[in-house]
Amino acid sequence: MGGLGPADPALGLVAAWHVFDVGPRQALQTDLGSGDVEWARGAAWALQQALGVGWYHLDSNPAMSPMGLRTLERLSAHPPAVPCDLPRLG
Repeated sequence: MGGLGPADPALGLVAAWHVFDVGPRQALQTDLGSGDVEWARGAAWALQQALGVGWYHLDSNPAMSPMGLRTLERLSAHPPAVPCDLPRLG
């Protein structure tokens, strides 16, 4: 009840995709003990941020734009595993 933390704890995993390449990112997942579902949610949050940052800041913040584009490359090259037994909606 209440609190000032993020609604989804997987938001804390976003930096793994923004900052680390595949080897260190996998080590972080192992060290944190993040399961595949939580890890995939973190990747989804990173994707959502990267889609905006990569192009929105192209001219206004040239340091941020490449970070977003690198994140998109990382997500494309090594997408997270998503378990097949996730519940279906509808």
